[in-house]
Amino acid sequence: FAVEEAADGETGLAALLAAPRPFLAVLLDVSLPDRSGPDLIPQIRALAPDTPVVLSSGRSAEDLLGRVSDT
Repeated sequence: FAVEEAADGETGLAALLAAPRPFLAVLLDVSLPDRSGPDLIPQIRALAPDTPVVLSSGRSAEDLLGRVSDT
């Protein structure tokens, strides 16, 4: 697989938009420098509705409670 890395949400969305073909998947961190990962999901869905999004975090489950809604 070829991997496209983005340091923040804005860069990730730009890469998704500029990609010559659809991404096979998006691996998305819960905490990004410019916004939360879950807040990006609707924008990703608008650009690539069929692309699976995997949300991940290095935080503990207890720390994440209340941060991530059903997106």
